[in-house]
Amino acid sequence: MRTAFGLLVVVFAAACGSSSSTSAPPPPPPAVLLDAGVDAAPPVDAAPPVDAAPAAAATFKDLSHEEQVAFMKEQVMPAMKAAFKGYDAHDFATFSCKTCHGDGAVTKKYDMPNPKLPKLDFAKLRAGKDAKMVKFMKDDVTPKMAELLGEPLADQTHPGFDCLACHVEKK
Repeated sequence: MRTAFGLLVVVFAAACGSSSSTSAPPPPPPAVLLDAGVDAAPPVDAAPPVDAAPAAAATFKDLSHEEQVAFMKEQVMPAMKAAFKGYDAHDFATFSCKTCHGDGAVTKKYDMPNPKLPKLDFAKLRAGKDAKMVKFMKDDVTPKMAELLGEPLADQTHPGFDCLACHVEKK
């Protein structure tokens, strides 16, 4: 069984707890000055850029529980809530963490895939069962989740984020 969240996310510098007393280089000039042909080079006595490493990248599973929860609340929940409500505002009127994580949202065990979500019978799905929902999940939800989590989409020749990141297959 593949790991549910072997996902890359950018850890923001604030989350790393790093602090620096060195001032940052001045911001670039407004585009208006560049368009007007004004020389926008920084002053000669400007401090050289601080030798700072870019924000560290980590897999989702390597984030602390608090960082994972914050990422889900700040990034994933708003995007998925909008997508599901756009698909069916009535059926997803109470979209919340429980919609995907079920009881895990109450127990704070957010393990995925969630066996309480509908089990996927791929033969029936290929035959057209629940075609509208399948299209929504395939065209909207799966690519958006992959994008949010920094995971490539799976295809026939490459592993990545797919239906089985959230659902289990019906055997």
